[in-house]
Amino acid sequence: MIDFSLVPFRDNGFITEFDGSVLHSQTQLQLTYKLTGNLEKLHWPEANTEQVRELNLWEDTCFELFLSIPDKKHYYEFNFSPSGNWHSFSFSDYRKDRRVSSEIQLISSNVIKDAKTASVTVCVEHLFPDRVRYLELGVCAILHRHPAEHHYYALGHGKEKPDFHLRDHHTIDMTLEEIEDNHDL
Repeated sequence: MIDFSLVPFRDNGFITEFDGSVLHSQTQLQLTYKLTGNLEKLHWPEANTEQVRELNLWEDTCFELFLSIPDKKHYYEFNFSPSGNWHSFSFSDYRKDRRVSSEIQLISSNVIKDAKTASVTVCVEHLFPDRVRYLELGVCAILHRHPAEHHYYALGHGKEKPDFHLRDHHTIDMTLEEIEDNHDL
């Protein structure tokens, strides 16, 4: 298991802690995001009975994962809404040639929240070729707060504006050949 902490692009005073963990097997990743703070004004989309692909999830509260292969320009983006809806994309290079990705699929999700804490767990399957041995991960989130505020969290940020696509902030390294089969995912 790999632990991480997310930092805000700008301090907002309502999130006091934002961390999580990544648990992985050869073909699956389980991400858990944990938030602590004053979450009463944070907007959480209503849960759906079906989990479907949906565009523009980032316009509301959304949790994101970027996967890349070291020394390769292409990368993948996975978006998850607390509603249960999700989407995944592939890019040939920085923000270029965005396409719907079939390499990353949602398996399951779980959201538990109250006024002060929230836990979001997402399990995804990644279907990369067997020759892929290393992955770099960028973990991030957009929190939508009423009336129309967006707050950006990531492992790191640039100086001018939040940009989750920047590979400099995909700082979690995973060696897939050393992963033990974890049947608990």
